[in-house]
Amino acid sequence: NLNVTCVHFQVKFWITFNEPKITTLYSYGGGAFPPASKEWAPVYTTAHNLIKAHAEAYHVYDKAQGGNIYDFLV
Repeated sequence: NLNVTCVHFQVKFWITFNEPKITTLYSYGGGAFPPASKEWAPVYTTAHNLIKAHAEAYHVYDKAQGGNIYDFLV
């Protein structure tokens, strides 16, 4: 929230997460990124939490500025 309120006039485009699908799958499903888990159950929890965090960031930005925010949740 502090970042958005301090610099929203200088930043025209915002993105919340870079490739959340890759981060989730390689961290929890494939074990390539920390925490290097190869269990598939945490994949769903992690994806859910990323979507919730994206929504919260969107609402914070929308309240502060009401401009452009792009979501690449693929």
